[in-house]
Amino acid sequence: MRHAHRRENGFALILVLLVLAVASALAAPLLAQTIAGRAGVRQAEARQQAYELAVSGLELVQWHYAEMRRKGELPSDPQVAMQAVVERVNASPYKAHLPGNVELRLESANPPHVVMVSTGMVDSVRPDGGTKPVTATVRATFRRITGTTFLGGVYFVTEVDLGTGPNSGKIQDDSGNPVPAQQISAEEFQQLHGQLLRQFPLLSPAHPSGNIMRSGRVVVEGVVEGDLVVNGNVDIKSDAMVTGRLVTTGNVTVLPHAQNVRIQGGIVAGRDVTIESHVRQVQIPGGIHAQGKIEFKSHVQHGDFGSLVSKGDIVLDAHVSSINVHGSMSSNGKIVLGSHVKDLVVFGPILGGSHIEFNSQVENVVVHGSVVSHDGNVEVSSHVQNVTVHGYLVAGLNGRVMMAGHSGRFVVANAVVGRLVEWGPHVQAITVGGIAGDRITVGVFGVINVHDSQSHPEGGPGSEADLVLEFWEVP
Repeated sequence: MRHAHRRENGFALILVLLVLAVASALAAPLLAQTIAGRAGVRQAEARQQAYELAVSGLELVQWHYAEMRRKGELPSDPQVAMQAVVERVNASPYKAHLPGNVELRLESANPPHVVMVSTGMVDSVRPDGGTKPVTATVRATFRRITGTTFLGGVYFVTEVDLGTGPNSGKIQDDSGNPVPAQQISAEEFQQLHGQLLRQFPLLSPAHPSGNIMRSGRVVVEGVVEGDLVVNGNVDIKSDAMVTGRLVTTGNVTVLPHAQNVRIQGGIVAGRDVTIESHVRQVQIPGGIHAQGKIEFKSHVQHGDFGSLVSKGDIVLDAHVSSINVHGSMSSNGKIVLGSHVKDLVVFGPILGGSHIEFNSQVENVVVHGSVVSHDGNVEVSSHVQNVTVHGYLVAGLNGRVMMAGHSGRFVVANAVVGRLVEWGPHVQAITVGGIAGDRITVGVFGVINVHDSQSHPEGGPGSEADLVLEFWEVP
């Protein structure tokens, strides 16, 4: 009997060992996949950072190029001209707003192109959880790319409607002379419009990741050293500081009337990020990435942020003011600037999946990149004043650019492009680099200035060289 028990115990032990061996064999590839998956997420985030640098940097190069060209400071020789642009960008104070330690250099090639390298960006990209520098490379060329620019003219498919009589709308150059509109085919316009939209793809927000430190509702007050990773919702009070990243699977709310909030490494949220009303002095240098929406409630003031990237809408409610976005503003949904929003500076592009709205009496907005809606309208309500876009203003393939009456002092350095491009009555001090659309309309007493038409009358689809993003990479 004793021997039988020993045999049974031995069989049980062998059975347990076999189960453990099978489980280990199954777990090993799963564990490897998990590690690889996490590394893949980190690598994707690193590539996202690199791409964002590419877009923001290219916008900065384009802006300086356009400014030098407009002022007659651009040498005629492409190699010399490119070197002059590189030197101007490297000396620009705006370069400090790009991520990392950025330097530009000229590479000799035919055609010559600029390479931009950031050596200061760091992200976790190794499977073992270590870090390594992320280097983003951007190449921009002077070669002739059909459809990348509409500088220097007005282009339409179906019609340009300025009305009739002495009160008709006007499209004129810097000297007050009418700018003749040129007709292009619907196929050509659709091709050029599509190429332009592809030049400015939407950004994807980072996903929450990391070792969970707390669960449930967490209230942040005082100083938190390092990262804070939460499985739940997070509320932030006055004088709160997180020296690393704030990562949560749920919502993040900066509570009403909070002041002096700083989240150094940025916020990554699995749901919404809300900065409640009357919040003042909030700094989030690492930006906000949300799988839901990002909303600044009314009367939020004095905020400095990295990029705002959301799968949902990005909304700045009424009377939000003194906001700096040191990167891009990108949403898969709508981007809304509520009425009386003022003193907003975005150092990269504004990219919307749906409509982009400037509501009534928005004032003092500067976008150092382009404003691009991929599948919607760009709508500017009445009495919007003092808006400068240092790139393109583009509606979706079936969208329209619409500026309501009585708006003014609105500058778009490059072209305004949409299936329908409409300016209402009494718009004044509107300056654009060019216009392209199926139908273009200017209401009574409206005046649109096309600043580049005299100095570059040969401009138009495919006829003018432009700076084009060739590729970006993370070596």
